[in-house]
Amino acid sequence: MRLWKFGTVCLMIAVTCAATLSSRGADDPRRKDSLALLSQMRVKRLTKELSLTEEQQKKMLALYDDEAKQLAVIQADPSLNINQSYEKQMAIKKVTDAKVPPLLTAEQKTKYEAYVAKITPKKKPAAVPAPQKQ
Repeated sequence: MRLWKFGTVCLMIAVTCAATLSSRGADDPRRKDSLALLSQMRVKRLTKELSLTEEQQKKMLALYDDEAKQLAVIQADPSLNINQSYEKQMAIKKVTDAKVPPLLTAEQKTKYEAYVAKITPKKKPAAVPAPQKQ
């Protein structure tokens, strides 16, 4: 009986949390603040890695803010399933990533490529099954 009550309470908490999170759309001010903060953190990190000028920082911030707004719209779209949402988000990120190198000097491009290679997770090769003994 106790376990049943505990399970019911956990379920109620999960439903409440899910309803709260899903009610926060792209227009939620807290969400906008967090997206703006994330953009600022990305620019700060690139500034440290690449020694960006103030003009480059402004352009990067505008680029990442635009990306964040587009991603927020996709994430708030209830008509998309998780795979569709993921694909659209990856397409936006790919477009944004392609806009970064033209803003950089030749030396910065080299550093940027090394930085991206460092932070990009390495894909493990598919495991080859061991031959079975008969």
